[in-house]
Amino acid sequence: MQSFSQAVKIGEQTHYTSTWHGLKSVYQNGGIAGLFRGVDAAILRTGAGSAAQLPIYNFCKHELLDNGWMKEGLSLHLVSSLFAGFGVGFVMNPWDVILTRVYNQHGNLYSGPIDCMIKTVKTEGLGALYKGFFAQLLRVGPHTVFTLTFMEQTMKMMHAIETKFLP
Repeated sequence: MQSFSQAVKIGEQTHYTSTWHGLKSVYQNGGIAGLFRGVDAAILRTGAGSAAQLPIYNFCKHELLDNGWMKEGLSLHLVSSLFAGFGVGFVMNPWDVILTRVYNQHGNLYSGPIDCMIKTVKTEGLGALYKGFFAQLLRVGPHTVFTLTFMEQTMKMMHAIETKFLP
């Protein structure tokens, strides 16, 4: 769902008066399947990003440590998470493009996310899968940096508490 605007025509605008009205309308037009339209593309997108985030972070962190380029600490976590954020954006962006196209298709242009990817690459080339990559980095990068840095700092605090109170 998106906000309606008479001034700006963005995509295919909806005229739902509330969340419940939107859900009811989608259900009436497409049944249960309508409520889950595009979920396969969303699973691929989220799965790809999640599958890349921690492995890239851990790889970068250990490479920086093992080669003596950085020492354990906040700066190591920030740098490693920056690399992870870039990796997440790189892996997730093609699926984000596909997700957007599947969600916004008029009629049945694509039978699913894989069909959409094949048709997109055939007609526009591989570069089409990286449309909006910079915007993706601006969104995913800070999220990844904050998430992984806070994770490390939380683990550090928990370790300090454990060593203080547990034998």
